[in-house]
Amino acid sequence: KLGPLFSVKETLSEDEAAKMGRKDPEQEVEKFVQANTQELGKDKWLCPLSGKKFK
Repeated sequence: KLGPLFSVKETLSEDEAAKMGRKDPEQEVEKFVQANTQELGKDKWLCPLSGKKFK
């Protein structure tokens, strides 16, 4: 029953995907890391979500 919902009907070109708001995965990961870590010192970081420190 759900087969037609999951079948690919057409693929978007890179330009069309960009117009629709496609995001670069590498940039989004970098933004997430920057937003969710605090640098304590050289090569020492704190995760404010869990309170854990890591290198």
